[in-house]
Amino acid sequence: MTQYTIRKIRQKELPLMEDFLYEAIFIPEGAASPPKSIVKNEDLQVYVRDFGLSSDDNCYKKYRSRFRKKTMLQRCISKQGFQC
Repeated sequence: MTQYTIRKIRQKELPLMEDFLYEAIFIPEGAASPPKSIVKNEDLQVYVRDFGLSSDDNCYKKYRSRFRKKTMLQRCISKQGFQC
């Protein structure tokens, strides 16, 4: 059985949030990847701006040995009639 380690993101890793966001963008097969600057778009910044300042912000990393395998990001956003 494969052993994994799951831990909360560290403060020093918070600048990587835009990289995680870029990696999460769905790109259909055959489509060109958008430029990395797309994460600066206001519609996407809502997911990462000031991440970690709210108690509703959570980010976990899952590792196998020393290699990062997955990153899970959770943020409660009150938008379009939804309340946290």
